[in-house]
Amino acid sequence: MSTSSVVLSVIPLAVSSAVAVPLARGATARWRGQRAGRAYELPEDYRPALLRAAASAAVLVTGLVLTVTLSSEMGHSRSVVVAKGAPAPSPGRRPGSDSRPRPRPDNRTRPRPRPHPSATPGGPPRTVAEPAGGTLQRFADGTRVWLPPQYTYPSAIRRTFPLVVAYLPDVAPNSEQLFPAFARHVAAGRSDPFVVVLPRDCAADPSDAAALAARYYRTVPGPAARGVLGVGALAPCAIRAALAHPERFGAYVGVAGTYDGGAVTVPSAAPEPFPNLMLAAGGLEGPQRASAVRLRTALLRLGLRARLVDGVLGERPLGGGQRRHELALAAQYFTEELAAPGGRARTPVGAAGRRRPASSSTALPRARLRAPLRPSSAP
Repeated sequence: MSTSSVVLSVIPLAVSSAVAVPLARGATARWRGQRAGRAYELPEDYRPALLRAAASAAVLVTGLVLTVTLSSEMGHSRSVVVAKGAPAPSPGRRPGSDSRPRPRPDNRTRPRPRPHPSATPGGPPRTVAEPAGGTLQRFADGTRVWLPPQYTYPSAIRRTFPLVVAYLPDVAPNSEQLFPAFARHVAAGRSDPFVVVLPRDCAADPSDAAALAARYYRTVPGPAARGVLGVGALAPCAIRAALAHPERFGAYVGVAGTYDGGAVTVPSAAPEPFPNLMLAAGGLEGPQRASAVRLRTALLRLGLRARLVDGVLGERPLGGGQRRHELALAAQYFTEELAAPGGRARTPVGAAGRRRPASSSTALPRARLRAPLRPSSAP
């Protein structure tokens, strides 16, 4: 901005100051006069002083506004003239810099960014519901993950959890029996809390589903802390995984399933290692119990001992019907067979420090659990 422009823009401020200063002085004098009359008990009237002070402030503000307005308009006019009279700098150049174009960086020599270990093609999961006090999240490919209430406790912020891949019938989250069954059994001190992974369908590989969840959530690593569960029509999904790849998971459970008619093919030789396997059926599920008995008999011919839990009814202390009790017993079985939260080894069940062998008893022994997690802020 030129010197003449500066002078012109300052004129309104100078004029307003010349008017505002006498008004301010008059207001001050009036104010002091009224204050001095207090000693003689004279009536006080500050209105003339206030009017002069207000007029002084108004004149000064008006001058400031006019000065700012004139300055901005003059600056804008000058920029328009410069833009019309001088060519714009070419892209990639700065005013006053060398006219030679800068060389473009060679992309072949630049390090490529590495994807985050948790990155997936569909992005991170989003929360879709909060059943049984936990958190249900969904990935873009349809995989869902249920986090137990204990997962978000302040005392568990650095704790890892065992994982269960569960093949469940497609029902609304708030109608699914597994979440309250697992949550109430944990609250009663009968099982550990599990991160539950729900694949989109039976065709989804349980190992892939477990690996996806392990990248995003605090889970205990390794097969010894992972199990597979199948319920109803999807129970054969878990049993097929047990017979095909028993080394990938620490325990397998089929609940109320029908395994005949080609749903499960029993191998000609026993798989190695022997899978930890449980079959459960309710007291009102006669066909499912008969199918489980036939499968268990076929496995016994190979030397495989599967635990059969039948005659399951509703459990009054924990609430819920037959299916919820079956799922609660599955949680207790996983607690016996899988590693504890934090990756610590499970206290052996049975005498002489040896794990009790699988039996056909309908009752499951209560697992010896560590101290349960509490929703407190204590570390």
